[in-house]
Amino acid sequence: MTSKTVQSVTGAVPVENLGTVLSHEHLFIDLTSHWQPTDGDDPGPRPDGAGPDGGFGWGSVGSLRRNPFGQVDNLIIDDLQATTEEVAKFRDLGGTTIVDLTPPDIGRDVVSLKAVAEATGLQIVCGSGHYIFLAHPERIAGADVGLLTDELLAELEVGIDGTGIRSGVIGEIGTSNPIHPDEEKVLRAAARAHRQADVPIVVHLSPPPRGGGWKGAEALDILGSEGADLTHVLLAHIDNMLAPGPIFEQALKDQRELLARGCYLGYDGFGKEHYFPSGNTTPYPSFWCPSDQIRAQAIALLSDRDFDDHLMLSHDVCFRFELTRFGGFGYSYLLRTVPKILGDYGIGTDQVKRWLVDNPARFFGPLA
Repeated sequence: MTSKTVQSVTGAVPVENLGTVLSHEHLFIDLTSHWQPTDGDDPGPRPDGAGPDGGFGWGSVGSLRRNPFGQVDNLIIDDLQATTEEVAKFRDLGGTTIVDLTPPDIGRDVVSLKAVAEATGLQIVCGSGHYIFLAHPERIAGADVGLLTDELLAELEVGIDGTGIRSGVIGEIGTSNPIHPDEEKVLRAAARAHRQADVPIVVHLSPPPRGGGWKGAEALDILGSEGADLTHVLLAHIDNMLAPGPIFEQALKDQRELLARGCYLGYDGFGKEHYFPSGNTTPYPSFWCPSDQIRAQAIALLSDRDFDDHLMLSHDVCFRFELTRFGGFGYSYLLRTVPKILGDYGIGTDQVKRWLVDNPARFFGPLA
């Protein structure tokens, strides 16, 4: 029987050879569509001739932890050499595959991804699709589902922008809260292309307005109405539902209900403990990312056969200050430190292996 393969930027990889997988990362990104300076933040664009870090430095990190969107340079990761060195730390600890889910709307660079893969020996799977409405190119408003489906299939089956480099996953497909009509079109196109190309889908979930609910179930409803196999859908940023107090208990209940739909849940924010203030370009109220302690507590409370078979872990590195060269945890934190944190809550190495190795392999396996 022929093994199912996953398309990486350097060629097809049998699913059983994916090894240890980071399921949600960004090696190159441009989030300047989200730039939102606050009092005291650097308001200027990236200065020319300011060196490889574009004026960004250690002096910015403290304020950026309380507004990651506050400085343009923090929203851009584009240094090939620096990224190569950063992801090599993941490889050196036994990592083998990185899923880069940067859509073209926010700086996807498949040529650089291939260069990193060739330099490090890592298997890098890149995504196709569109991010949240805020970042959409204007043409999305006038495109129908059929056209968007055809565009996805072209990238999955032929190549991206004439490079011959093919994507191997659909996502991350952006959803705001509430889901914008143009985002719904993209979700429907994703479901159709996923069925035709036999590839999984990753959906970005945004925090709700005050008093509102998360839209994971609604996103699954839209995908399901187009015939998507929900057992090959990953809902990203599920860990952002967690917060102390009654919200924590409700989040666990809501996640159980999502699990009943058969989808995967992404606790993909390990290392993120940031504060995001609300503002003009932020389509949600101010919120805190949960701490890694809260993530570990939730995993320990939810852990059973069903949950353990549907959890995937990652860092979602997407800001420059999250790189190790600026004091961040980088791409190796899940292998270097997180197992110790989880171990404090009774979670063993076999469970961690399931979330980093076994579940990604099933996620990328053949659709039902």
